[in-house]
Amino acid sequence: MIGAVEMRHLRRCVELAAQALDVGDEPFGSVLVAGDGTALSPVPAVS
Repeated sequence: MIGAVEMRHLRRCVELAAQALDVGDEPFGSVLVAGDGTALSPVPAVS
């Protein structure tokens, strides 16, 4: 089962993919996450 932390990271990946698509890139997003659930390289949202 997917927990709340994993779901938060998955949602962020979808946000990043949507942002990429909006600027003409391929719709892919990824977040590097440590074993403790901490995002290692958070990418700020593009405004």
